[in-house]
Amino acid sequence: MANKGNAEAQFGLGSMYDDGEGVKQDFKQALVWYRKAAEQGNASAQENMGMMYGQGQGVSKNIVAAYALFSVSAANDEASDDAALESSKELATKMTAKEINAAKKIIQEMSKPENFLKALDKYVKQAG
Repeated sequence: MANKGNAEAQFGLGSMYDDGEGVKQDFKQALVWYRKAAEQGNASAQENMGMMYGQGQGVSKNIVAAYALFSVSAANDEASDDAALESSKELATKMTAKEINAAKKIIQEMSKPENFLKALDKYVKQAG
């Protein structure tokens, strides 16, 4: 199902790689599957990508990208779980005004149709 574009299955596979559950733990592979699900609006995948960017797991650490991902996840999450919102608030206390403004620009770009990953990748490449 993950290979057929099912966001929930993609998120599940990403989680398996992230946790090393049933497969060898592989953060880069987890990110591949989270990206596919996140691009389709899966809030859990967006949140987990935020954690990966925040901790530098499978990617270079980037708190601006993490903040943007947590914020988008919180906006997309219809569930009562507000972990992404809390994570974005916690990160904001560690960020400069310039970093927060950069994250807000990324969030704006991510919200455009079919621009979620393009906006994220563009920022990460520039920051890299």
